[in-house]
Amino acid sequence: MKNKRYYSLVVDEQEKEATVYIFGDITSWGWLKSDVSSYALVGELAKLPEEITRINVRINSYGGEVAEGLAIHNTLVNHKAKVYTYCDGFACSA
Repeated sequence: MKNKRYYSLVVDEQEKEATVYIFGDITSWGWLKSDVSSYALVGELAKLPEEITRINVRINSYGGEVAEGLAIHNTLVNHKAKVYTYCDGFACSA
């Protein structure tokens, strides 16, 4: 993972795809370094280059706040790129 964060967005412009890693709890307030907020992740998704046609979402999370999970989900659903999800461990709750 880029920058060794618990969530990360890696863009491969040559392949026209991006990969989102969510390896922490989904929460609105980042108490721990491993917490993922919709605000941060959705902000990064909004900056994706127009050429991106595929988004891979890799998840290892115990879940978290439903509202935060829905914000991430709705942003991915409404993105013009095709979204593929992969469970790399747990994909619980949110």
